[in-house]
Amino acid sequence: MVKFFVTICLMLLLGITPAMAMPEIMTTEQIKPGMQGYAETMVQGNQKVRFNVEIMGVVNNGGGSYKQILARAYGDLIDDTNGVIHGMSGSPVYVDGKLIGAVARSVGQDVLPYKFYITPVEEMMKIWQMPDPLSTINKSGVKPVGVLTLEEYEKQRETYDEDVDKEVEKYKSKILSTPEGETREKGKAQKRLEEILSDFEVKDGEAEKLQDDLAQNTDTENPAETADDGSEKETAQAEVIVEENEPEPESDTEVSETEAAVKGDEADKEDKDKEEKDKAASAETDTANSEKIIAALQNAGMKEKANEDISISKFILDSIAKQREMNKNSYSAPADVYVSGFTGSSFNFLKEAMAGDNMVPYQGSVFVGDGVGTSGSDIKTDAVLHEGDAVGVVMAYGDFFAGGTGTVTAVNGDKILAFGHPMTYKGNVNYFLTEADVIGTAGGILNGVKVSSFGKIIGRVNQDRFSGVSGILHQYPASVPIRVFVKDKNLGREQEYAAKIAYDEDIIPALAASVVYASMERTADRSGYGTANVKFAIKTDEVPEGVFERENMFYDAKDVGQFVVGELTQAVYFLCTNMDKPSNIFDIRVDVDYTSNRNTASIVSAIPDKEKVKPGETVVFKVMIKPYRKEAETVEIPYVVPKTQKEGTMAFEVKGGGFVQLAEVLQSGLVINPQEAGQMSTADRLNDLKNLNKNNEIVITPTVDIQSEQDQSKAIADAVKLSEKLSKMSKKEREELNKNRETKVATKYVIDNFVQTSIEVEKD
Repeated sequence: MVKFFVTICLMLLLGITPAMAMPEIMTTEQIKPGMQGYAETMVQGNQKVRFNVEIMGVVNNGGGSYKQILARAYGDLIDDTNGVIHGMSGSPVYVDGKLIGAVARSVGQDVLPYKFYITPVEEMMKIWQMPDPLSTINKSGVKPVGVLTLEEYEKQRETYDEDVDKEVEKYKSKILSTPEGETREKGKAQKRLEEILSDFEVKDGEAEKLQDDLAQNTDTENPAETADDGSEKETAQAEVIVEENEPEPESDTEVSETEAAVKGDEADKEDKDKEEKDKAASAETDTANSEKIIAALQNAGMKEKANEDISISKFILDSIAKQREMNKNSYSAPADVYVSGFTGSSFNFLKEAMAGDNMVPYQGSVFVGDGVGTSGSDIKTDAVLHEGDAVGVVMAYGDFFAGGTGTVTAVNGDKILAFGHPMTYKGNVNYFLTEADVIGTAGGILNGVKVSSFGKIIGRVNQDRFSGVSGILHQYPASVPIRVFVKDKNLGREQEYAAKIAYDEDIIPALAASVVYASMERTADRSGYGTANVKFAIKTDEVPEGVFERENMFYDAKDVGQFVVGELTQAVYFLCTNMDKPSNIFDIRVDVDYTSNRNTASIVSAIPDKEKVKPGETVVFKVMIKPYRKEAETVEIPYVVPKTQKEGTMAFEVKGGGFVQLAEVLQSGLVINPQEAGQMSTADRLNDLKNLNKNNEIVITPTVDIQSEQDQSKAIADAVKLSEKLSKMSKKEREELNKNRETKVATKYVIDNFVQTSIEVEKD
């Protein structure tokens, strides 16, 4: 006894925490109806209390289901709480001093929660044997990496780009090595067109017809082949006529020479005729295909949509919504996640964002303890847990929280079991394990809840299974720190917010975006209308520079917040869907300047300083803009006419950077479809996002002057061709082409429209 006491004293002096031993257990085979026991839990502070339990039987429906113990709760505590309530899950249940399992779930929603299910401890202990591959992801939280400086990158830029081009060529050779791959590559433009068309609203009953029209368009017999057959027949008839009308030759030699000359001329004529007919047939095919697409749009009730400009910000939000829907968890019961710091519109945004991961956020039952979120105070290294203690499973930690609380069922050394049921049911996970304090209870007629607060981080939750969750003390999950700096110009207020998001690739994009949205709302203390300038930087080794940066300006009369976070969400999503490996995201910083004012401007006119130019010359457009409730301003924008520009009228579109026409979306691939994600590196996907025009830019770009449906058909056909051409270009070639196509100038307004103008290009 003395030796044991001395050992404990030495452990305490040295700062060593004594490991807890697993209690003796009783299996379901030993459990009989009528047995009496008790459950241990917390209902206020750190004081543990017990309530009585009567075993009613073991539910075992075979290998396809999990064993459950049906029990009845009774006693003074249960009378006070009106039954077993939320937050008691995980509470250990003992019979004859042996652990039999954890309070898990009520029998049914419409049944008074005095009868409940217990998850057998032998089922929960199996969780400890589950594989834990996520333990190897960025285990230290932030590990050093060889990130190039800007100077180093500039020196290695040429070699880097060449390496990327080599990878592209390697991919193409692999794809084009089979007939199937070549067909798939050639069909990309048509697939992209179908993807774009699917974003338009289609009237009921017209969706199938639209798809049929598109299918017929791609399967139609090539008219060029028919033209070839016809031309061969006409040539044969022409030969007959020539032979019948020829004068009779004077000698055999003259006949041979004449025949040779005639046949030579005829062969040349046939080649020229065939070439011209092929061109004509190809043009007719392009026009016919485009006309079918336009007809399909019109039949689907989208006549006006075909010519409309698309808001790229809205397009990104729609793309994100599709990504969430595709990734949606199939688990039938949504997971309840309690959140703190999200209110009003930001809470609704979070709710919609988490729906894709089958999670439902709730407010009010979990709060934040003192000192949480301050630097250096978030981790408690000497924590000890016992059976019956309150514990938190947290996905976002700091100024904003998302997670849940429950009760510890069993402790074995540094390993713990809790909850007795799943939280997210995602298997191997990577969440924060935290302390939790129970403030009190709130009972209801059929339901009640513990009101709790999250405490310090004490470990890592590594498994989230049907029978419960498991965690490891004194080990900590990889996480993504996010810092948000908001300046509200109306209130003259500047606020800084910080949070850590557990490294779960499914939830990082949604939680990061929601933290930014909530930071804006909390600082401004109002709903999200107005103008916002946003700049974000993501430190990652997925880009050569070591940091991905993007800046833009947004305005919305109702909810600018959802647009502010759209591009951030897309960038983080690209990192979290890396096809090669988990991406290292070392830090996210977001700066937002926010005002309720409407800082927008409309383009009134764009007048070139000369009407006629030659290829290679510069023309200056004087662009007049009218800011909202301010005097008109003039911006001069030079544009260099490409040296390869053909003679004739050159039409331009002068527009806000946030507008993209149908043809431009088709030919640029600005928003990457999830189906195409595997064909691009993460760096390339981020580069596409980085190169998007900004909403506060005036962009001058060549376009097609569409005056009729025929012009529109030709524009779409040209866009499809250009899309095919771009898909075969290297990264350098694409950047060079885009650089020569447009000129842009930044303003202090969100440009909300576009105009068209033109010049005459003379022969050089």
